[in-house]
Amino acid sequence: MNRLSGSRIGIAVINHVLGAIRLRHNLLSLQAEARGERWAVVGEVNPRGEEMTEKRVEHGTRQKDGFATKVTYGPVNDLGFGTKMTANPVGPGHPGGTTVSEKLRLELRLGSADEIEAIGRRQGRYRLGHLLNHHIGGPGNDWRNLTPITPSANTNHLAAVERDVKKLVLDHECWVWYEVQADYSGPAPTPPKRVHPFETKFARRLNWSYKAKKPNDKGDRLVDEDKATIHSIPTSGKGSVPSISDGYPD
Repeated sequence: MNRLSGSRIGIAVINHVLGAIRLRHNLLSLQAEARGERWAVVGEVNPRGEEMTEKRVEHGTRQKDGFATKVTYGPVNDLGFGTKMTANPVGPGHPGGTTVSEKLRLELRLGSADEIEAIGRRQGRYRLGHLLNHHIGGPGNDWRNLTPITPSANTNHLAAVERDVKKLVLDHECWVWYEVQADYSGPAPTPPKRVHPFETKFARRLNWSYKAKKPNDKGDRLVDEDKATIHSIPTSGKGSVPSISDGYPD
């Protein structure tokens, strides 16, 4: 497997290769199983054996009922912050997410030593917010999924949309189309003296929308859920959570 091209590969490619090897060597079984971020090749003759490979798991390849999570990201902006996340869909079997890496700090986005020192004193006032929540597969080590937001925006985003989407996916195993956009457009509030000028470039707000999905009658594609709620959770929603547009943190 390590000779296959690419650092990330999907299960379909692996099965094609392993199937031929299993037949050639008359093995009882030979299959790939995800071990965190890497594929392991698990074979059974007598006894069962396992060997780790160098190949990383391709996100979105774990399937349930023939469907798989697929997440795409917009490019980072000129500041290096995330702009847009679209999960089409996110659902059962989604890849594991991660909390924000301690190595990701706001001063890495700056150049001069003076700027780094100045924003370093202020960066604790912000949260590096996930566009896709880490409980449903959002990475905390990829700037495409992260942007600095105020603590109130972080709390309000959870209450406005993240909690409901997580319940639909994790508790009720629903498929959900889900999109979050960091909106940097429009004028920033006039900064008081305590605020670093760099903060005026942060996202003004997070725009979000979601729609629960379900398999159609044939089970070959996902369609909009026709119920208004699932266990009292709205199956669709759209809104905006203000960040610095509501002012800068103290």
